[in-house]
Amino acid sequence: MASACSNAGGVVLAGSKLPDMGNTPGNLYSIGAIAYDDESVYYSTSKGTEVILNKRNVNTGEQQELSYSDEMCFCLNVTADFIFYVGSSSSAIHRMDKSGARDIVLGDIKARSLFVYGDAIYFIGGESNAYDGNLYSMGIDGSGLGLLTDDNVREMYFYDGRFYYLAHNDGEYLLYRIDMDGSNKELIVKDTGLWGWFCVYGGDVYYRVSEGAMEMIRKIDADTKVDSLVYETEKMMPNSRINTAGNILYFVSTSPMTYTCLDMDTGEEKTTSNSRLNNIIGMYTVGNKVFYYQNEKIYMMNIDGSGRKRFG
Repeated sequence: MASACSNAGGVVLAGSKLPDMGNTPGNLYSIGAIAYDDESVYYSTSKGTEVILNKRNVNTGEQQELSYSDEMCFCLNVTADFIFYVGSSSSAIHRMDKSGARDIVLGDIKARSLFVYGDAIYFIGGESNAYDGNLYSMGIDGSGLGLLTDDNVREMYFYDGRFYYLAHNDGEYLLYRIDMDGSNKELIVKDTGLWGWFCVYGGDVYYRVSEGAMEMIRKIDADTKVDSLVYETEKMMPNSRINTAGNILYFVSTSPMTYTCLDMDTGEEKTTSNSRLNNIIGMYTVGNKVFYYQNEKIYMMNIDGSGRKRFG
């Protein structure tokens, strides 16, 4: 079977964009600096001390400056009617109209990781500190704040109607799965080197771990708890350079700079050396394109690593 990475035009990103959710789980997990609404890409740029939230049509190239502030817009979620984001310095949850009008702060709560799904917002944060590690839900108008868990949550990932989250309690890293209302909490794995990046696909939890000189991506079956090796390399794999889109896992490793595109269904991979991917920040999928920041500019390429060009 040919690898799904071999032709960017043929990649099928099944389930990569959820209804009423303006970004993919993988993108939001990777600080969510870019969002997409099937027509336009939304992203922040800085000009001196001013930060601009931009909207750029991917087909026509038409660009619009939506808002101006003094902080970057992270955890961007774009829905049918609104743009949601977390301010990079204030950690406040914002909602604005898609025209850029009426930018309002939703409550006094602080957040650092945010997903909007349907008529609710789900986020990690706290009443006074975004790093308190509580997992909350509230309405998209800021009402009905509810605590789902106070497990000292470090990271969370949304998949198939449930939350997976990594907690750090009593010196151990624990991966749990819960329903969206906080019920049916289940321990998936207990302290097996899982401390940073992870994603969920097809009932498996994929995670990055270092063992000696080796960097690995492993997976755990969330039901049977069977753990297996998916990929290993002697190169460094920073968390900010790993992302997912449907059944595609893609990442950049260093020394030398290498881009790898891995089909999680077949295990087939395509790896290319690419020195132009040095000093990148984050990686985000929009359809069949990968967007990333490099030297304060935004670039895009096909998901197989070809066709790199400046965006915006």
